[in-house]
Amino acid sequence: MERDNSREREETAVQLCIATRVRHGLTLATGLLECLCFCGVTFGWASLVFVLKVEGFFGSLCVNVTGENATQVEDCSEQDDQFSLIFTIASFVNSFSSLPSGFFYDYFGTMAARLLAITQITLCCCGSLSSTSSPSLFCPTSFVRPGLPCSPHDGSGWRHVSHHQHAGAEEQTHVGNLFGSRRSTIITLYNGAFGSSSAIFLFFKLIYESGISLRASFLFLSACSIIHLLRTLFLMPRKVIPYPLPDNYTYGISCKRTVATEKIDENNNTQEKDEEKDEEKDEDKDENEDKDENEEKDEEKDEEKDEEKDEEKNEKDEEKDEEKDEEKDEKKDEEKDEETSISTDIPVKPEKTLRECILSWFFLWHLLWLSVMMLRHFFFIGTLNPMLQHLTGGDPTQVSEYTNAFAITQLCAVLCAPWNGLILDRHKGKPRAEGESERDADLQATVLSLFLTALQCLLFSICATIPVLELQYFTFVVQVINRSFLFGGFVAFVSVAFPSCHFGKVYGIIMSLAALFSLLQYLCFTLVQDVLDGDPLYVNIALTLLVLVAFIHPAYVYLHCRRRAKERESASLL
Repeated sequence: MERDNSREREETAVQLCIATRVRHGLTLATGLLECLCFCGVTFGWASLVFVLKVEGFFGSLCVNVTGENATQVEDCSEQDDQFSLIFTIASFVNSFSSLPSGFFYDYFGTMAARLLAITQITLCCCGSLSSTSSPSLFCPTSFVRPGLPCSPHDGSGWRHVSHHQHAGAEEQTHVGNLFGSRRSTIITLYNGAFGSSSAIFLFFKLIYESGISLRASFLFLSACSIIHLLRTLFLMPRKVIPYPLPDNYTYGISCKRTVATEKIDENNNTQEKDEEKDEEKDEDKDENEDKDENEEKDEEKDEEKDEEKDEEKNEKDEEKDEEKDEEKDEKKDEEKDEETSISTDIPVKPEKTLRECILSWFFLWHLLWLSVMMLRHFFFIGTLNPMLQHLTGGDPTQVSEYTNAFAITQLCAVLCAPWNGLILDRHKGKPRAEGESERDADLQATVLSLFLTALQCLLFSICATIPVLELQYFTFVVQVINRSFLFGGFVAFVSVAFPSCHFGKVYGIIMSLAALFSLLQYLCFTLVQDVLDGDPLYVNIALTLLVLVAFIHPAYVYLHCRRRAKERESASLL
């Protein structure tokens, strides 16, 4: 019977393990699909703006001017200015909304945050579909307030992106918690899928050329909200996924108890009954043993009296020795307290407050690292269409060709992002140095990732600065690699350098401040259009020099890790 019960327990445990792995796999796969199709379409702006120009949005702002040899040339610089303003507002709201969503996520958990995001998505898309179809009413303010009726394409797609991105971005770290040693790889893989979703607007562009309107495309996006709702209920936790993951951790709503768990309960009940029978047999044996014990106790009493006399003498001598030992121990404890006051990373130490996190050097340099590179990417994406028109001499065929090439390269982000995750996870499973904590090891692994991301952005900025049309194919490739490293590394560093209880808040504050910094992109675009006659060369040079600031962050983290290593060495010697 015992063997049969043990076999049943093993079988049910195996079944439960398989069911858990299947659920984890479904959570990962559906999350990737969600990020790939819905979360990061903002960065596909270049494909959408091409369609909007064909539709005639802001077409009244184009005027005929006299060019060389007294020829009439159409000047659409004011139209480009309006589209740049729209992208600036959309990208700002997209990033800045992470601040309230981050606080909401930390206080109410995953399910509440996702349900709020899904509600907003549906309202925004319904507001778009109920709007007027006149292109002349297209206005940038609709990107800020959901459902503001200006046009059928009034930015509800962008508002859709904004809230769903941050509900998903805060989810990325916690889904990574399900996979232990591959945690950073999963986080960066999600960010890669987020980057690849910018190709969705390329799909919109292609089906638009086949005769399907943008209104129908956004209607399809709103209908997909049911997918997000089902995933929220069945494949996501109510609060957050803890790290490290506890044994037998479950999440999501189940319609009924699984067969495996029912078998485990049955085995536990039968095991309890067997234990009760064994206890009854033991009680009968104890009654017989009590009789023999009473006889032995009388003999032990006489022996105890003699032993007590000897113990009194020995106790006096031991007390004197203990007093001397206590004095020595007190001195050693005082020395240890002095050593621990030097150390800054002890597991027993209470977690930092949010104020301490915000006032730390990690926060400042990580903010600058993200801000300068995000500004560089936003300016490039927002001005890609006028830049291509400038380099091609206004040839719409070439502009369309290069726009499609840019959008297609964005699909490769999901393939590039896991490289950064492998860099961040390369130390997992290896023995750590003496006294090195897991946080120290994770922090050391981020140095290479931060440095490579800054180096890629510098190379991308240099290529974008060179006014050679054919070179832009290579620029597109470097840009997508760098963007997949940028946002994946950003989330991974926040999860390592700051307490998990403040993850949503720190993430939201950094993203919102970086969004404020990214508003400079409109100033740069205005400078190009009004002062530099549409030539972005000097602005690109200035942004390339600004990118050099990003190298401060990996240098500081490297020096911090070296200082911590020296402190551990000195502590081990003492």
